[in-house]
Formats: sequence, C-alpha cells, structure tokens
Amino acid sequence: MIKIDHALRNAVDHNDRESPSVTVSVVDKGETAQGTVRIADDGPPIPKTEIDALQEDVETSSTFNGTGVGLWVMQWCVESLGCELTFEENSPRGNVVSISLPKVSEPPTDDG
Repeated sequence: MIKIDHALRNAVDHNDRESPSVTVSVVDKGETAQGTVRIADDGPPIPKTEIDALQEDVETSSTFNGTGVGLWVMQWCVESLGCELTFEENSPRGNVVSISLPKVSEPPTDDG
C-alpha cells in the first residue's frame, strides 16, 4: 500500500473543516516510467518546518518531539521502495501529497 492509507488518514485527521474534502487521483504521463498517486485535501497547510526536516534528512526538534513523525515514516517507506514523496500547496487551501511509483509492465498474454 506504500503508505497511501497513511496519507489519506492524515488528510482527514489533520483537517479542521467540519466536512473535510479529500481527492485521490492517479496521474499517468505516458512518456515517463512512473505514475503518481495524488492525495489533495482542503485542510490547514502542513507546517513548513516538517516538510523541511524531511527534505534535509535531519532530525529536528519538531520530529524529535513527535510531530511530523508520521510524515517521516511515510517518506521512509516510500523511498525504501524506490518511490518519491512530494508535498505542495493545494489552491485555494490545503495540501497535495504525491507518491510517484514505477509503472508495472503488463505481463504478456497467451494467445495460444
């Protein structure tokens, strides 16, 4: 599952709206060897310090004190499988968490 369930749970659990909105989409740009699962929400932004800690690959006080640990675990799982985890702002409000995965080739069919 590559922590997609974790990203979905975070999008709902950390949302401050009465009725959170979460959208999941799969993007396949045919010319690349990867597909991307995008989880977009309308909640408060992920704190920049937590994203910076992931990108710098260092332990910060926010990660050490327990906030952002879920993001770190999600990133570790995704990267350990050779995938990529990215974060961006959703407009007009919220976050987009993207997990880029290698495409799987279709097995050959047996026509005989």
